[in-house]
Amino acid sequence: MQVTDAPRPAVARPHLGSMRRPDARTLVIVATAIALAPFVLALVRVLSADQFAIHGDAALIELRVRDVGSNTPLLGSYQRFGWNQPGPWLFYLLALPYRLLGSDFSGLQVGALVIGGAALVATAAVVYKRFGAVPALWTVVLCSVLVQALGPERLSDPWEPRVTVLPFVLFLVLTGALGSGAAWAGPFAVGVGSFLAQAQTTLVPVVGALLALGALAFLWHRRRSTGDASRTALRIPVIATLVVIGVLWLPPLLHELGGEPSNVGRMLDFARNSPPTLGPRDAAAALSLQLDLAAGWITGSIPIVYAVGVVDLSEPPTVPLSLIALGLATAAAAVRRDRSMALGATIIAGWALALLSLSRLVGELFDWILFWTWGLGMLTWVAAGVCGWRSLPVERRRRLDAPVGGVLTLGLLVLVAISVVRDDGLDEPDDPVRTLAVELADEVAAALEGVDGPVLVRSELELDALFADSEVGTEPMALAVERAGHDVRVLPSLAPKLGDHRTRDDAVAEVVMVTDGDAVRAAGDDVVGSVESLTEQERDELAVLRADLGALGLEDATLEDVPPDDHELRLSIGRLRHLETFQPMTVIVRALDR
Repeated sequence: MQVTDAPRPAVARPHLGSMRRPDARTLVIVATAIALAPFVLALVRVLSADQFAIHGDAALIELRVRDVGSNTPLLGSYQRFGWNQPGPWLFYLLALPYRLLGSDFSGLQVGALVIGGAALVATAAVVYKRFGAVPALWTVVLCSVLVQALGPERLSDPWEPRVTVLPFVLFLVLTGALGSGAAWAGPFAVGVGSFLAQAQTTLVPVVGALLALGALAFLWHRRRSTGDASRTALRIPVIATLVVIGVLWLPPLLHELGGEPSNVGRMLDFARNSPPTLGPRDAAAALSLQLDLAAGWITGSIPIVYAVGVVDLSEPPTVPLSLIALGLATAAAAVRRDRSMALGATIIAGWALALLSLSRLVGELFDWILFWTWGLGMLTWVAAGVCGWRSLPVERRRRLDAPVGGVLTLGLLVLVAISVVRDDGLDEPDDPVRTLAVELADEVAAALEGVDGPVLVRSELELDALFADSEVGTEPMALAVERAGHDVRVLPSLAPKLGDHRTRDDAVAEVVMVTDGDAVRAAGDDVVGSVESLTEQERDELAVLRADLGALGLEDATLEDVPPDDHELRLSIGRLRHLETFQPMTVIVRALDR
């Protein structure tokens, strides 16, 4: 019997025009490296600056990172509504660079830059692996737009609303890859999603629902392509996913088993007893801010009510052009049965879940609450481009690969050049209050040189903070004392913020912050220094606002007391209430009788 070689069927391979696949991969790698230039520049500035965590949230994060390895936290940062963020993994990730850089605030900033940069690289890799070279280049270009909008200061900020922006982008891309049938994406999506959910409570329902939808889409895709769920092929991804869940959620579980009160219980009690204040209409208006050409992820800003940080929703929602484009492109990909339709569907589902999550928001809509939606807005155009590109006939894509790739690479170079030459990054802000507060922290450390034992840090300020472009309260002052080599003690009411180990009643001295130092000074007290938070010009402005609003009988009015369309009056009231929160502060060091 004669045997002949049968012709092999043609196999489609990733390509970039006339270039071979390695050439396409090299171009994507080079483009991604170029996109990291702003991170490198921010890293240099961070390491050359001598910054101190003067803001309360940053100081709280640094204090908890310092606890990793000794009094290791099992939960995340304290929330303003009475519970902690669900998990501590942000602290754990920041602990290594923090220790390597001498337990300095710059270590937290470096950690934030590493998290963001790694998320960008991983995003490009996932898109390239699943959707091709041109979609990867398109993704890197738009990620660079987002990076430029964030700027070096936000990129290097370890605060949860900022450090989670780029990881959320990665999570959405991983979920889209999972939904398109990529089993390997499952453990990574669960890992990144767990990090996000632990760092920011607002993201818990969004992440959980998207993971569930991605898993269902994956199973449907597998059954449709193989006729069954391919249990053998899924064994390793499923085991890996279970391991990831076990490792990442073990600390919060340990707290629930041994902690009192239950953090989950506190969150559920708040959800049951606190009616939402935003509602679907305002939530839709807030989300529409990320769907036009003036979106925050492009411009770097969100419209706010002057000086109070509340998002201004007075303008009518704009036409969501990017969402319309995404819907059309996703439909085209679905007609061609292309895997990219899963990415488009993921982003559409993300918007629906964002609307649901924000409509249940309790309290004021501050601008920082919307930071995670910047990534969603950017990925709307990414997914529209990916779905639209892969909906083209293969031969047309083959002809367009090289010129489109070249244009995208050139655009990336221009964007990165603009980002690098900007000079508004991590330079020291022109804030005399911040400068005085930093000096005050140094003076407190000097005043405690002769103290041998724990130091109680407490505040008698009405709001436990001095609000200006800086914020000085218990957390920054406790950090200053601890960095000076003293064990810090705080009042028991601050245990959820700073840990139970800092509430022991064994302090031998105290640092107390008061509004009027002369009124409380006693014999033996050491008045370290004072900070006056209002400038002379701001004090004059405060007097004028009080007089003008008093003449209208609105000296005690809030924003809810005036019509939403009276923008000028709302601005005046908002500015008045903001200035009234500024407090002078005097710091006193005194010995305690033991």
